[in-house]
Amino acid sequence: MSKERMTIVPTPEIEYQGRFSKPGHICLANEERYSSTHFSEPLTGYASDWTNRAGILALLRFLAAEVECPEFFEYRRGENAEWFLTETDDVRAIGAPFKRVDYSGEMEQSRALNKGLVSRFDPDGAESKESVVSRMLNRLVRNDLRRAVNALSAAAGNTAKTWAGAVDPDGDLGDLVISAEAASGCCNRLLLGEEAFRYRAAALRGQDHAGRASSASISLGQLALNLGVSEVQVGRGYYQADASTKTRIVPSIALAFYGDPEPTPNDPSNCKRFVVPLDGQLFRVYEEPIGGGKMIDIIVEHRSRLVVVSTTGLMKLTVSGS
Repeated sequence: MSKERMTIVPTPEIEYQGRFSKPGHICLANEERYSSTHFSEPLTGYASDWTNRAGILALLRFLAAEVECPEFFEYRRGENAEWFLTETDDVRAIGAPFKRVDYSGEMEQSRALNKGLVSRFDPDGAESKESVVSRMLNRLVRNDLRRAVNALSAAAGNTAKTWAGAVDPDGDLGDLVISAEAASGCCNRLLLGEEAFRYRAAALRGQDHAGRASSASISLGQLALNLGVSEVQVGRGYYQADASTKTRIVPSIALAFYGDPEPTPNDPSNCKRFVVPLDGQLFRVYEEPIGGGKMIDIIVEHRSRLVVVSTTGLMKLTVSGS
């Protein structure tokens, strides 16, 4: 009796939530089992609506345009010039095709990093679970904010300025924006460190010229209008540098850059923060009981990666006072 021949047909890889696996492999099994067992829907809902009084999340989004992506993603390295190309031959002749244009920016492959923190919770303590989650969210966002400030500051072209005596700080800021816009064609945001902002106000108040001192008290919106950018923000806040020292997250700088109001993987924003939504949420929270007792480990995680995509038009002033 003849034996039937068996044909093995290769099965393609399966994509699930931006990750790839092969049938028969169990690389996602533990992660999915952990999620289904310990995932906290109420605390994740709280995290999705979380805002902080210090404004660090808004400042992070101001500096690094937020782009949703899968865990493994591609983005185009900034080819700023191609966003400003024009032609006179875009009219189609009868029977002829439209002119074809191609974008040549170098494509980069990357992966969002899994970031998170764990804190142990005692239900008999005075603190609520939401308070624990809020503290960890604050810390996680502060971590990424420091990364964004450091990356942009390190990549920016720098000019040193002293704002004291007979100087015009807003003239320096205007020159900075003009230079950045001339290089990139699209400078629309300005970040001032809190210390630099105070040096600006002090220098303006000390001027004798008519109307110069009143400029010290104008709103950030009016300052943005005067400088020709969409928005000006002052970077406030500290981090604990060591056991006894706090350091400003944003140093004494003025940073001019571009952030697209509707960011994509390919737009000319200088800095982007690629984020991976998990079931529509940027943060996920888990509760893991410890040793059969009452103690619980609360885990907050997210997936993101911060990338300085282009340095074109990325410029700063390093500001000192008298």
